[in-house]
Amino acid sequence: MNTKNENIAKSPTPAPAPRPKDAAAIFFYAVAASLVAQVLITLALRAYAGGDGALTLLETNFTANILVGVALQAAMLAAVYLWARARRLKVLPAVRAVPLKPRGIGYAVLMGLAALFGFMYVSFAADYLFNLIGYDGNTAEALSFTTWGRLITGMFTVALLPAVVEETVFRGFVLRGLSRAGKRRAVVLSAAAFCLMHMNPAQTAHQFLLGLALGTAAIETGSLLAPMIMHFLNNALVLILDFTGADVSFGIEGAQIFWFAGVTFLLGTGIIIGLAALYRKAERKTRDADGKTKGKGGDSQSPIPDFPPLKEPFGKLMVEERNTVLYGAAAFAAAAAVWVIVLADGLF
Repeated sequence: MNTKNENIAKSPTPAPAPRPKDAAAIFFYAVAASLVAQVLITLALRAYAGGDGALTLLETNFTANILVGVALQAAMLAAVYLWARARRLKVLPAVRAVPLKPRGIGYAVLMGLAALFGFMYVSFAADYLFNLIGYDGNTAEALSFTTWGRLITGMFTVALLPAVVEETVFRGFVLRGLSRAGKRRAVVLSAAAFCLMHMNPAQTAHQFLLGLALGTAAIETGSLLAPMIMHFLNNALVLILDFTGADVSFGIEGAQIFWFAGVTFLLGTGIIIGLAALYRKAERKTRDADGKTKGKGGDSQSPIPDFPPLKEPFGKLMVEERNTVLYGAAAFAAAAAVWVIVLADGLF
């Protein structure tokens, strides 16, 4: 009996890493699933409450808004799962990458706080600008978190669920698949996909900047847990500010918000860049110290993050990966079209 050969035969085949085609396709199907879910939800609400009744329900009913949000997250997750299953990609390895050390957790928390308060006023400035041109975002007043019951519900459905689902989609698969073409390009493209996916004109700039910070954290740590922590903190702190009724405007009114947003943006960006540099330096020292301790016979290499794999020429990847350009262009076109429709609806 050849035990060695039997063990080889029984050992599981390593799951293939996501490719650019997977990144583009998952973005496309996530957008498609979200749009289909919104259409079905709209038809169901119209059947239940009528045309005007459906709109009134979304504007006044907290539970209806929460259920719609959960349904959209479930639709995105289903799209990812079905594509990953068809391509034999394992979802859990894409999520895990490498274990996140305590230092990485601290790094993610500080990054999350810097991103929130650094980019929050960019969002306020965008709101002010859109209001100047007559845009009405139609934010549902019902989706407020002024009671303990609503706050707890929001922590699970508005903070935790999107942090897990959206980071699995955009940093677990989109960023990881695109990183074969270079980490900077992957971070920028995944951030663009992330902000377009939300199809919210007034929040586009904020979500793009947040996407850049989330992608940076995933690249630096090699773990999806870091951007998940950041994403959760961002959403959870917004809920807490709403719950406490805290005034974070510091009395700034009108066009003054633009210079204040510029200052906080530069401050937040500087902190994020500095934290990334400090984290890399600390990790390098740890690897060097570990190598000296183990000596010649030891394994001095720490786990290699899956963000990014070896860089490959971008143009060559787009040609070799069949349908990559088609999937990516279709997803961006669909999301951009809805973005324009939402903007036009808010203006007219």
